[in-house]
Amino acid sequence: MQETKPNRAEAAWLSHLELLAELPYPGRVLMPTVLTAVRESFDGAALGIFLWVENGRDELKPSAIWCERVNGAMTDLMRTRLPEAFEGFPLKPQLDTDGELIRIMQAQPGDADSWVYKEGFHPLGVHWGLSAPLLDEQRNCHGFVYIYRSLGREPWTDDDNQRLKRARNHLRQLGQTTSSPLPPCSYRFRHAAQFHFDREGRMLARSAQGVELLYQYQDFGEKFLPWNTDSLSALPAHARAIVTDMCTALIRGNDVKPVANTVDLAAGRFEFHAEPLTAVGSGEASVAVRVAQYEPLDIAVARALMNTSYSLQEKRILVASTRKPSLQALADYLGITVGTLKIYINRLQAKAEQPSRQAIIDALLADAGNDGSASSHRPA
Repeated sequence: MQETKPNRAEAAWLSHLELLAELPYPGRVLMPTVLTAVRESFDGAALGIFLWVENGRDELKPSAIWCERVNGAMTDLMRTRLPEAFEGFPLKPQLDTDGELIRIMQAQPGDADSWVYKEGFHPLGVHWGLSAPLLDEQRNCHGFVYIYRSLGREPWTDDDNQRLKRARNHLRQLGQTTSSPLPPCSYRFRHAAQFHFDREGRMLARSAQGVELLYQYQDFGEKFLPWNTDSLSALPAHARAIVTDMCTALIRGNDVKPVANTVDLAAGRFEFHAEPLTAVGSGEASVAVRVAQYEPLDIAVARALMNTSYSLQEKRILVASTRKPSLQALADYLGITVGTLKIYINRLQAKAEQPSRQAIIDALLADAGNDGSASSHRPA
């Protein structure tokens, strides 16, 4: 089948995916932003999942997962039944068919009755799946991107399949560069979430933002991340130890003081606060936890540049400018001369009708919903 040439809007979307993939952070840090940018471009797409894999000699094995939405059944599937789920959708044939196996299997009679869909996907309101393996420049497979369409919609088309493959091809650099030669950038408030644990360590409730925040609030050196559990194990080790000690003290009837700390992780700076809650009536004492994430400013700016009319090079200039490099350092980083860089900057400022790159960045972040202030969280 002859591939359809992308139109102007499509080309802008693909170049933006390339920009996100170039950011100097591990792929697991960038995946929530990247997957959202992919999924939102597909009509009817209601869920995105990315599965990282390990390359064995004869097979691929799941190693970590990011799922945009979870419920109890999906949490249980990811935590305890993932190998069983992939018995029906083996990863090596998925790779060999360039992701086509999902559509082939879903076209078979009775496929919709499998427990994976009935217990995992249908309760989330989705069914039809589209998949593509993520390959680097050497054609090594790092994982699979999946997008699922809402129940009641038509199956994905061949054109949809081509679009996902084009998106995949613009993500080849994802996670390949995890540091920048430019100065460190500031942190900016991303979101906060609250979690409520009983004194046995069971998670009783969490904020809507809790799923993504717990995912980012992890040691990405681990393989399967425990973010999707409903217990203390969802917290990273340093926070889990604090809340465990609090729960133990509550059971013993000891006095418990609030604890707060700040830690820098791959996904940014995280402020942690835990305090005991006194029992009311016949209830039991429990623990409330609040975690706030301050993400690197260049990620926030790259996200805010989605759907803007700037060229890829102009976006690169704005993203790199969050690190406040000299003109020479910025030109060297982009592989252009200082003279050429100045031409780009003048065009940028004229297009945005702003007096400086910083003013453009501030306006972008204000439009994104926050004031963009990050000076109080600038790394040392």
